[in-house]
Amino acid sequence: MRSQLNTPFMVQEIRVLQAKLDAAGDDDEQRALGEDVTGKARMHQLVPFRH
Repeated sequence: MRSQLNTPFMVQEIRVLQAKLDAAGDDDEQRALGEDVTGKARMHQLVPFRH
């Protein structure tokens, strides 16, 4: 696992997933994308930032 996260990249990735979630019409697709957004946000929150 990387010791340092690329925060701007992670934020962009979450924004892309959120846009896909907003555009999704199918409930199953919305649920899966919602889990992806949540997982990315949690991963960013839980992995400590190291200098």
